[in-house]
Amino acid sequence: MIVTSLRLVGVKVPKEVYDFVKRFKRNGGSGMERANLKDSFYAFSILGHKDKDTVNFVIKHECEEGNFAKHPHARPPYLEETFYAVSTLNILGYSYRNEKMIKYILSLQNPDGRFRRSVYGGISTLEDCYHAIASLKLMVELR
Repeated sequence: MIVTSLRLVGVKVPKEVYDFVKRFKRNGGSGMERANLKDSFYAFSILGHKDKDTVNFVIKHECEEGNFAKHPHARPPYLEETFYAVSTLNILGYSYRNEKMIKYILSLQNPDGRFRRSVYGGISTLEDCYHAIASLKLMVELR
């Protein structure tokens, strides 16, 4: 968030920040101890460069239904992991659109119009609504 704020006000991000973030690259992703989709999203939001290994890392987390899970071949998939995956691919310049994923996200909508994080039920949260709408927006822009 600090890097985003600096960019918004036109302040150049110090090289030391980039060097620090690069230290956490692992197996195509990024993470403190183990690479994961969330940390990869934040790292590449800062680094902002194309990386084929990261695209492969993200795609490994894709489930058969078109959504994404915390770990390759894991269940259940969650909305936030799907958001991190689609957003990271977008940052890397990889156009990703999946009709199955759009249906999956829409299946997470509760009767009140808001979104939950899993097909197994749950309450609607502001964060989950953001993840759903932002993910759908990225895919709709690719039409």
